[in-house]
Amino acid sequence: MIDNPQFKLAKEAATRPLDVTSAPELARAAKTWKQATVLGLDTEFIRERTYFAQLALIQVSDGQSVWLIDPLAIDELEPFVEMLKNPQIIKVLHAPSEDLELMQYLFSTLPQPMFDTQLAATAVGQPLQLSYNRLVEWLLDEQLDSSLTRSNWLRRPLTGAQRHYASLDVAYLPLLHDLLLSKLQASGRIDWHREDCERMCAEAALTPDPDQLYLRTREAFRMNQEQLNVLQRLVAWRDMRARAVNRPRKHVLTDKSLMEIIKVLPARRSDLRHITDLHPRFIERQGKAILQLVKDGLNADDPAPKPPEPLGNRDRKLCAKLQEIVQRRAKSLAVERTWLATRKDLESLIRSKGDIPDESKLSGWRKAEIIADLVTTLNN
Repeated sequence: MIDNPQFKLAKEAATRPLDVTSAPELARAAKTWKQATVLGLDTEFIRERTYFAQLALIQVSDGQSVWLIDPLAIDELEPFVEMLKNPQIIKVLHAPSEDLELMQYLFSTLPQPMFDTQLAATAVGQPLQLSYNRLVEWLLDEQLDSSLTRSNWLRRPLTGAQRHYASLDVAYLPLLHDLLLSKLQASGRIDWHREDCERMCAEAALTPDPDQLYLRTREAFRMNQEQLNVLQRLVAWRDMRARAVNRPRKHVLTDKSLMEIIKVLPARRSDLRHITDLHPRFIERQGKAILQLVKDGLNADDPAPKPPEPLGNRDRKLCAKLQEIVQRRAKSLAVERTWLATRKDLESLIRSKGDIPDESKLSGWRKAEIIADLVTTLNN
């Protein structure tokens, strides 16, 4: 344990969190937040039987107090949303991709400015997927209990152990921000981190196009044009249906059933009865829609764009050379190679012949660090 007054305050705050279960309590908490320049944030949610995650708890900490906000008891969370929007308060989160997705869905806003402690740790040489527990152990020499990660956060009342666990998830974030900020300043990588955080928020704000989701299907590149046309429609329909009924996609139509439909291309209701996992009730209710989607795909005038095929032998060798360049540069920067560029990034660069889309992470600070050598190798 480190000898730091701020650490001791945060640890003590986690033992006596403030429960926020009413609108007046939330309003009072929000008044205190306005005095802060840095706040730690986290959420607890359940996403096992729904398309959209079910928000179960919101945690906020200024390093001296911890607030546990119960969204099941408060209908109006506007004071919290206003805090997310406040440009004077840095919101500190750890690996927040799922938290951001949830905030965008529920509040149509994201925490700005945001500081991701996992990204910051990676920028100063820690492993790419450093957990919150490992981060706390590294910087604060404190070991945390992770046994309640999969707890039922929707059940009320929360147990004392749940409340303490949830409090510890945010209590140290303001202090971790300060420690990591110092390391980023010392390494000259503050702008790198800021850019990566901004890109993460920009990506979280995007709504996936249902008509593009089929491109994520692993075997799509092997399909002929008719199968791709049907796949595009089925995947889009499944996603929109899952959103409408708020159920996981696999509860609407399993991947196995979807791939069998693509293989069989059924024309009659009787054909659907031979598809794995298709329950008679599903066929009764959705069979007509499935058959129409198949028919529309087979008669499509607008062919679905084909996904990229795996790289050929020549390009695989080229990709290996690019990976070596990235590895050398990562070693000189003392960071993880895949943080600079993943294999997927490099494959996209090869397919585009060195043309970098504006939305690519390689178009930012990484362009100055590694792109010149990569493009030179591509052009030789």
